[in-house]
Amino acid sequence: ISDIFYVVVFLSIIGSMACVLLLFIERVTRLCLPLKVYMSIIFFYVFPVTIPDAALFYHEPMRMETFKTAALVWIIGLGVLAVFMISRIFFVHRMVNKFTACTAENVLVAYDECLRKLNLRRAPPLMFGMLKEPACVITTWRSYVVLQEEIIRDLTDDELKAVLVHELLHIKRKHGVLQRVFDLVCCVHWFNPLIWVGRRGFSSACEIDCDRSVLKVFDGNLQAAVYAKVMVRLMELTVAKKKSLHGTLGALDFWIAKHRITNLLNKP
Repeated sequence: ISDIFYVVVFLSIIGSMACVLLLFIERVTRLCLPLKVYMSIIFFYVFPVTIPDAALFYHEPMRMETFKTAALVWIIGLGVLAVFMISRIFFVHRMVNKFTACTAENVLVAYDECLRKLNLRRAPPLMFGMLKEPACVITTWRSYVVLQEEIIRDLTDDELKAVLVHELLHIKRKHGVLQRVFDLVCCVHWFNPLIWVGRRGFSSACEIDCDRSVLKVFDGNLQAAVYAKVMVRLMELTVAKKKSLHGTLGALDFWIAKHRITNLLNKP
């Protein structure tokens, strides 16, 4: 266990340095770095692990017992988090089974049109259910598109299609699968606070990725400003339906929405 923990700590320390550097570069320059830059950095700090008999840390005999104790704590934390995340998948799967299949004709017609636009041969089940978001994708053993009926019925046909395309793009671009991979990485590096910051950033990046892709799917028939108004419209309807929020959005929800709209209207 301690040998594996050596590798995990090494990757966590060097990875954190790379993470801070990239965050600084992107915030200062407002540039979206291409994937090959990230891949080259990953190769740079993973390469030493592949060297036979490479000493990643100096084994100081006086502190080995303390390090072994830390390794034991790490493996216990990994196991607890892994059990929690697996249990959550089972819980969400049971919750989805209680939702009702969408039977609204106008929604189904719009859904079929969106499936054709995205060339998705296998249609994910379309469900009505009460969740925090007015529309979302839930991935367990398979992916489901879940809508809040009382909010969706107040949208126009064009707004509805934009929302459905956004959710279907999450499935087409494998965001649910990538999120499960990221969850596994979080389990392994649970002691590193930057991995949890990265997890939130990854979710935000998936939303921004879909926002930009929606505009490409509609091929000029949907302007960025119009799509941003659809997002604001959904927030307004959500706040109106949730009386417990007293007419306000949560600070985190507001920040994510502002970040998405900013990236949509001012492409880095």
